[in-house]
Amino acid sequence: MTRRRRAWIWSAAAVFFVSLFLVHARFTNIILFPPVEPISSMPDSYGLPWSSEVISVRLPHDIVTVHCWEIQTGAVDNPWIILLHGRGRNRSAVLKYAPWLHSAGFNLFLFDFPGHGESGFSPITLGAFEKESVKAAVHHLATRGAKRIGVMGISMGGASGILAAAEDPRIATVIADSVYSSFVGIVADRAWADYHIPKFPLVYTVSGYAGLMYRFNPFVVDIGNAANAVSPRPMLFIHSETDGYIPIKHMETIQKAIKEKAEKYKNIEFWTFRSAKHDSVFDVTPQEYKKRVLDFLAKNFPAHN
Repeated sequence: MTRRRRAWIWSAAAVFFVSLFLVHARFTNIILFPPVEPISSMPDSYGLPWSSEVISVRLPHDIVTVHCWEIQTGAVDNPWIILLHGRGRNRSAVLKYAPWLHSAGFNLFLFDFPGHGESGFSPITLGAFEKESVKAAVHHLATRGAKRIGVMGISMGGASGILAAAEDPRIATVIADSVYSSFVGIVADRAWADYHIPKFPLVYTVSGYAGLMYRFNPFVVDIGNAANAVSPRPMLFIHSETDGYIPIKHMETIQKAIKEKAEKYKNIEFWTFRSAKHDSVFDVTPQEYKKRVLDFLAKNFPAHN
């Protein structure tokens, strides 16, 4: 082999590996650092009594300050529901659930996940780090005397709520709206839909690269497995058949994963709505949504003992 040919091969290899690195870095940034929305409304715009709270969340890379709202009923023994927003959103996005849950007798706790809203910086890991914020909120409420705590989350918020409940038995019930089945599953769907990138091998290698760079394991972010660990505590899953962002197959995957426990304990419910965009079932059918959620809570997590 001539010197010129060897130089060409080494140059081509260098270009290939640099390009591969740049592709992985680019898609890692797309996954972990999406655009985020600013706070758009406050609890008093809904006529709700509220106060601000700040808690700290220990993550592998830092201790992050998390900004919260507390909406109390005035009845100290009433249960708490932690409302969890989706990726790129913030606590104001879940305020629309607060008035009717508060009227039903629930104390409410809302916060901005790290990397969102007014909270401190963090990569957004689709549940791996976010579950730690949920557990920190549970601990905060429990140390102040809360005896019954549930979570209700939308999209990434619902996934994070299930992941946290799998590790913290103080979470008594979970409502999960429009959740994905796993980190790799939703990244693969969005990579194909948005960029026509196939699942194998790039989605796996990008996921692994993201985890290595930011010290988390994306391959254990599995909502079906976590839901199995949460049971026999009650869970309600909500999804639209026409969700174009997180397809209905994700809820079906979770449903299949916990089929045996759902049949055994009879307290895991799945509501599939006919036609709504992602995170929009409540907007399309608010009265039916309220009835489904409040009926589920009345059976499994009543506001009044």
